[in-house]
Amino acid sequence: MSDLRGRMDDEARRVRGSDHALDAVVRRADRRRVIRRATGTFLALAIAAGGIGLAYATFQPGGTQRPAGGPTIGPTPGPTPSGDAATPAAIEVEVANASTDPRVPTYVASFIEVRGRGVHHGGYRMVSSVETEGSEVTTVLYEPGFEAEAERMSTRLFSGAATAPDGIAGGAPLRVVVGQDFAERHATAVEAFELVRRFGAERTEPGRADLFLGPDAATYYHGSDGGLYGYAKGCPAEVWLTEEPTDPGRGHEFYLSFCRRMADSWTERVRVAPLDGGLRIVEAMLVVTSTSG
Repeated sequence: MSDLRGRMDDEARRVRGSDHALDAVVRRADRRRVIRRATGTFLALAIAAGGIGLAYATFQPGGTQRPAGGPTIGPTPGPTPSGDAATPAAIEVEVANASTDPRVPTYVASFIEVRGRGVHHGGYRMVSSVETEGSEVTTVLYEPGFEAEAERMSTRLFSGAATAPDGIAGGAPLRVVVGQDFAERHATAVEAFELVRRFGAERTEPGRADLFLGPDAATYYHGSDGGLYGYAKGCPAEVWLTEEPTDPGRGHEFYLSFCRRMADSWTERVRVAPLDGGLRIVEAMLVVTSTSG
């Protein structure tokens, strides 16, 4: 009987020992679950933070979306607003065409606004364009207090053209009287600018627009995926000079922007050069696109 009791006591002690062992196993399993849960939470937070950072880098204000397979050049080309606390206000400029070419004022407006960014920190803003009596030379006229700005514009943009006080009071601070000297010096650039402007106006009618294209450029506009013509939506075209003068041996380059002030917009960079006895767009690429979708 005593042997039976002894064996029963031994079995009870073994069972109690097993309970403690089971508790230890359960505690270890709980610790592993806590560690796995903490590790998973940390990884999820890290992935989320990375995704937020990527999204901000992609869509932050002032950025651009890069089209598949295409380069970007930064914010959409063209005049940029100025006049905030850190940037001087743009100086208003009037263009008076004294040359014999009626296409000059449109070209000069883009010439001043784009190339003038490096002349006056706040840039220039065109307020009007008028015809005036003919003049052989270009002159930069200024209102009181703007003599230094006129000298700077003359030196940097108009090959040292003469400057003088403006005899017409109450106008823009600066008035550029574009003479025949400028028109002749930029004759090919003006013609190329006008060609791109007309091409932009004909974009919705590829049959007519093709007349402005060379064979190589046509391949950019008639692509297997719709080509650049696929972006035509009926928006008016805006033509801008590039920031730096083009190598004369390569022709003239311009930005052609559509719907620039709308959510869906795009900009092409085109190169115009002599071809078959005239000027044609010989190269084009999509450089900036922005979509709301």
